[in-house]
Amino acid sequence: MTTRAPGLLAAALLLGATGALAGEPAPERFLVYKVERIAPEQAPKIDGRLDEAAWKDKAALATLRNFRGPLSGELATQATELTILSDGAKLYLGATFHDTEMDKLSANPANAPFWNDCIELYIDPRHDRSQHIQLVVDCLGRKFWHKKFDKGYGWWDDPGWYMLAKWDAAAERGAKSWSIELALDAASFEIDLTPGRVAGFNACRFRLGAEPQEFSAWGFGTEARQKEMSAWGHLLFGPPGQSLREAPLSAADIAAIYPDLGARVLEYPLPDGFLYATQGGLARRTFLELAARQKQELDGALEQARLEAQMLPVGDPAAPDLQKALEESRKGVEALQPEFAAGDLTLGRYDKLAAGAQKLREQLDRLAGKARLAALAAAAQAQAEDSK
Repeated sequence: MTTRAPGLLAAALLLGATGALAGEPAPERFLVYKVERIAPEQAPKIDGRLDEAAWKDKAALATLRNFRGPLSGELATQATELTILSDGAKLYLGATFHDTEMDKLSANPANAPFWNDCIELYIDPRHDRSQHIQLVVDCLGRKFWHKKFDKGYGWWDDPGWYMLAKWDAAAERGAKSWSIELALDAASFEIDLTPGRVAGFNACRFRLGAEPQEFSAWGFGTEARQKEMSAWGHLLFGPPGQSLREAPLSAADIAAIYPDLGARVLEYPLPDGFLYATQGGLARRTFLELAARQKQELDGALEQARLEAQMLPVGDPAAPDLQKALEESRKGVEALQPEFAAGDLTLGRYDKLAAGAQKLREQLDRLAGKARLAALAAAAQAQAEDSK
């Protein structure tokens, strides 16, 4: 693939997930799943078993990451594989939940479905964040569904949709995994399955029976976590008769989701880094390249803060506090050095590294600013005394 990286893109490629240079937008995490179109006669039977030909050799969404606990940001320890298909009228989802402790599944019929081991799905059918659909299916095959809408004056429940939504689900439990199948009537969900159209989507798994519990999702934010619509991914509906299993993300795919990127900088996760997209084109950077840039910027911020602190006159009352804060920040920078040197950075580890580096850069920028102001104040005071 021929790539270009002029102007804005050239700078943004080196920033990672933590922010941008002054006046430039921060990269946005960009998650995409291409939904393959099957013929209606190939539609799977909804019995939870995933043994139909329709599920074979299809692209799997297998990147659910923990959004809570000590492993937050890392791939879930228990793998989940989801496949999504369309036949033009219905949307089908098949998922396998691997588990090394199947005997500990939370599968209590007295619990609400979301208090058992379950999958939780979120759908933005119009891809405009005006509707928020939540579906839950537990390992017993029981369902929960809910819809909210926003017409510009806040979020409201849509109780009527609870009766109008048409969808089926079933679950099956095996020795080393459990699975589900879903079929959603697209019209009742207001999902347009026309090739090239898009819906917002998120998939989450709650593993509640075994210890430690695990909460994972395809996309998640810092505030509402898996419910944060800005962190959801995109379902891009494909044309009939085209296999999408090995299809890489293309400029045409991005244009279908965002016809006008504007000033956006999108970062699409790859196994070893990101594919970045702007109006200037596409370019790829590895976690190692991005970490090296993070280190360079952080070392520069530390040196700048140190130089500013040196400008303070001997005996200045602000100096002790500034030196103490500078030393604490220096230790923080030192603590990140092993991660910068790591050759096996994952998405989760890189995100934590980038967030830590960003926090330290902000601290050092504030310290440099305080030192600069203190030096100016000391110079002004000295000048006033000399003029007396």
